[in-house]
Amino acid sequence: MLRLFLYSMIVLCTWGICSCHKDAAEKPKIFSREILTMHPWKIKALLYREKGGTTNNDFTTHVYKPCELDDTYIFAPDSTFTREDNNDVCTSSGYFGLWGQGNWEDNDDLTELSVIETFGVINFNVLELNDSSLILEQPTKDYLQNDIIYTYEFVPE
Repeated sequence: MLRLFLYSMIVLCTWGICSCHKDAAEKPKIFSREILTMHPWKIKALLYREKGGTTNNDFTTHVYKPCELDDTYIFAPDSTFTREDNNDVCTSSGYFGLWGQGNWEDNDDLTELSVIETFGVINFNVLELNDSSLILEQPTKDYLQNDIIYTYEFVPE
């Protein structure tokens, strides 16, 4: 009888401990247009991974020339977008990622961002946006039609 009582108490305590823990509801991300538009951004890193993969590979120096790494990316309050040469001016342009001029638009909570350029629309998921960091993720396909994800990391200029 004592064994049955002890067994029952262990089961009840275990159930109580496991069931009493509350799952913290994940707060929805809401980013600010004001932070996005308050200053120019410059690329810190471009990461690449296959969809479903967990390991990012640094792709920055494979697609950006050294003179492009100080370019500024300007998301203006009037929803225009511009990528400009900064101090180190390139003599020939690369055409990877966001380029030139266009417009940008977002959803209500700025968790999605689209840049409309001459060559088309680039859609991003906004992973982080604060005073010191902008991280955009772009699901796309590579030249072999594999599903991949580019992660653009920007810092304020």
